[in-house]
Amino acid sequence: MMLLAIESSCDDSCISIIDENYKIIFEKNKDQIDVHKKYGGVVPELASRYHLEYLQMILNEIKDTIDINKIECFAATCEPGMIGGLLVGTMMAKSLSRYYNKPYIGINHLEGHMESVNILREKHVEYPFVALLASGGHCQFMLAKSFGQYEILGKTLDDSIGEAFDKTAKMLNIEYPGGPKIEKFAQSCNNYTHLKIGKPMKDNGLNFSFSGFKTSVNRFIQNNPDIIKNNFNNVCFNIQKELMDNLVFKIKLVMTDIKKKIPEINNFIFCGGVAANKYIISNIDNLCKERNFNLHTPNIKYATDNSTMIAFSAMKHWKKIKN
Repeated sequence: MMLLAIESSCDDSCISIIDENYKIIFEKNKDQIDVHKKYGGVVPELASRYHLEYLQMILNEIKDTIDINKIECFAATCEPGMIGGLLVGTMMAKSLSRYYNKPYIGINHLEGHMESVNILREKHVEYPFVALLASGGHCQFMLAKSFGQYEILGKTLDDSIGEAFDKTAKMLNIEYPGGPKIEKFAQSCNNYTHLKIGKPMKDNGLNFSFSGFKTSVNRFIQNNPDIIKNNFNNVCFNIQKELMDNLVFKIKLVMTDIKKKIPEINNFIFCGGVAANKYIISNIDNLCKERNFNLHTPNIKYATDNSTMIAFSAMKHWKKIKN
């Protein structure tokens, strides 16, 4: 049994096909970086327009190699995300579902990210687990009691950590997408010295806040042009370190809190686009070892938005429906 899934919640146009054993039959991702980089970020209207073009192009490629009649179920990201992109993907999946008279399943993008850690794994992560979803649009803690049963433990009160990376990068005139480039500049920092660029808020319990941090960084950049010019890599390292420190601080809180409620829990998932940052993963891994948690992160290829994670989530829902 094969299932086709579409992801179009932001600026990645993706289609994947998997079978009932979670074997990847087909997957393709067409990004829109060249479209949006001159604007310094994603333009929703343009993203929607290119989803129409790119998804149809990928679908035509599938039809050349795979018999669509053999697809037993169609799925797409239905929330959350940019409304235009979501509409393009869901309408394509629903149209295919109606034309071939097969079921359609709408998938939550965040559930898909949690499933991303299971891609290319022989055994899926066991429940219950705590997950930190950190991306360009989201930053929140989730308690996954079982598949489909989730509880939000904390979330951002304003901006996401991925946006904090991208917007501070834009302030430094780093080309979009800026988050991964800040990591690269930080890797070249050979003489780290602490700079008073500001810190994300640590109160508000398990909730996050990054808007004030962006303001502090912007003020630092405006007031210290010589430091930006002469110690650029160190500035990038400081930005990355402050954001990492905030995540580690909050993870300590959530681990302490959840152990009181569920003493046997020992799986921690770190997923979303920020989970591609090796420096942050390394520090979270050290923390997990200290607290006796098993850290699970996606293969770097699947950390950012992709349709295979949506297919994994849809397949689990489809199996529940069939049973």
